[in-house]
Amino acid sequence: KQINIRIYNHFRYRLPKPQFDHAVGVQPKRRIIMRSFTRRFMQLLYFFTVLGMVLTLSGQGFAEEPQLLPAECVKYVNVNVSGGDHSGSSWTNADPDLQNAITNAAAGCEIWVAKGTYGPKGSSRLDSIFLKDGVSVYGGFSGNGTETNRTDRNWQTNVTTISGEKGSPHPIDNDNYYNVVWAYQITSSAILDGFTITRGYADDATYHYGGGIEIIQSSPTLSNLQIVENQAYFGGGIDFMQSSPTLTNVSFCNNYTLSGGGSGGAVRGRLRRRVGVRQLRRARGRGRHPGPGAPGQDQAGRE
Repeated sequence: KQINIRIYNHFRYRLPKPQFDHAVGVQPKRRIIMRSFTRRFMQLLYFFTVLGMVLTLSGQGFAEEPQLLPAECVKYVNVNVSGGDHSGSSWTNADPDLQNAITNAAAGCEIWVAKGTYGPKGSSRLDSIFLKDGVSVYGGFSGNGTETNRTDRNWQTNVTTISGEKGSPHPIDNDNYYNVVWAYQITSSAILDGFTITRGYADDATYHYGGGIEIIQSSPTLSNLQIVENQAYFGGGIDFMQSSPTLTNVSFCNNYTLSGGGSGGAVRGRLRRRVGVRQLRRARGRGRHPGPGAPGQDQAGRE
């Protein structure tokens, strides 16, 4: 005969026919049943333990909040926005303050900036637009609410300017901000793309480098920029120290070193490491000459 065991009415196991024990003259049915039952029980226990772990891990995965991809993290800036809550969550609610948007952006986010003029707002001439590691800032949007992809922008048509103008308007520049844009200890993940940088005036005895952009111990990615009419004693357009910036499609026009200053009307490097340059252009124009003895206009220098 065969011994059948039914467990929970779901599983049927057939055990081998027990052998006759000639020593005692009886069949050890109970011993066989208990050993088989223990073996099957341990197998089922292992199975359900593994199944429970899988279901638990799956449940935890479903409970997690979806992570925002970098492309989904976009903040909108429009100096001419009308209404909205200025949270930067959409073109309707655009933030009018560029620096505020950069400061509050998380790493991996992009900032889309509509056409118009932006700049530092601090009372001190030391203030600048400060770039942030991991944050990409793109100019050239119309801001009309129809742009949903970065490729919708046109930075040449929708001119987006970051200006160092402060106090008295041009041509009085000696009260402007020393540096329009500042990059300090940031990596190539900090991107500035699609802007005109103008009106920086670094004429202080201490702060006299990089009227347009000052870069220190950094490697920002600078693309599609027009560096126009900035002045400094050293590096009128861009100055960098111990840095490796990457410049792509960047043009310089009418940038000067001030009278009595040094070299680098356009770009000047100090203790440089490496500079990546693609499509760097110097546009010769008729700018206002800063005075007798000025070393030059839109030249490159080094130290």
